[in-house]
Order: sequence, then C-alpha cells, then structure tokens
Amino acid sequence: MNKKAEQLIVRRHSRIECDIQCRLHIDEDHTEQIVLSRSVTHADGSVAVRVVDCSQGGLGIESAVYLPHGSHVVVQIDPDNIDGLQKTTTFHLRVQRGEMIARSPRYYMGTSLLERGSTKEAIDQLLAVTSQSNEDHQDTQNPHDSDTQAAEPTSSQSMEGT
Repeated sequence: MNKKAEQLIVRRHSRIECDIQCRLHIDEDHTEQIVLSRSVTHADGSVAVRVVDCSQGGLGIESAVYLPHGSHVVVQIDPDNIDGLQKTTTFHLRVQRGEMIARSPRYYMGTSLLERGSTKEAIDQLLAVTSQSNEDHQDTQNPHDSDTQAAEPTSSQSMEGT
C-alpha cells in the first residue's frame, strides 16, 4: 500500500494486541460462494486461526487460508484458549481486507463486526480479558529490558472497522 493511501485510512477504534487460538467457519449465507478444501479444514469444516488484535469494531485474524474481501465468517473463541473468558464467544464478522504476511502462507485479515449475532457484551468481555492479560504480561516484564514491551493499543496498522 502506498503512503498516500495509508494516510487516508482512519480507524474508528483503538485496538489491543493479543494472541488467541480459535476456529473460523464460513457464515452459512456464504458457504456456496466460499468452499474450503478439506486439506485445510477440521472435520467440522472450521479453520484454525489466531486473533492477533481486537477492538470495538472487529478482530484482526491471522490464517493460513486467504478469505476474499466481503466474506462473512464466524469466529468462535473457546474459554480454554484465553484466561478469564467465561464461555465460548462467537463473533460474526465481515472481512474488510486481507494481505499476505508470510510465504508459509500466512495472511492477516482485518474484519468488522456484523450486527447479526455479534453482541457488544461479547466484544467488551474479550477486550476486558485481553487488556487484563496485557497488563499481567507488562507486570511480569523487566522494566530495564528495552527489547520487550507489553502490547499496547495501536491504531496505525489496520483498516477501518477492525
């Protein structure tokens, strides 16, 4: 992306970095348009992904599978994958953008929350748990070690709605 285009991107929400293993399903309304190979899916048709950042607007997801702009997906976070989460949390998302970040292959996809199925309480709970996890991580770091820094909310790397 060129510098001029990057300057036009305005984020609506600060994001919090995280690292949460979860499962992604193609939304039932999009299963005819997006068919994933059996070689990349689990028996239930889901794909293992990582949530790498979250905000009031959506989630940033890393995946070995590329999903096109506009895809509707469902991400489920199991409470076993993050301390403090009370129950399985489900987010209905729309892929806003995607980019290859490694040749392995590895993709980053910025998503926005869809009104249907995603509740403010669910994202608030995820943000609270993630913020607490980041604070705990910061408390355990050596304050004199400049090579490691706790994750902080950022706003310059992803597009609007994520």
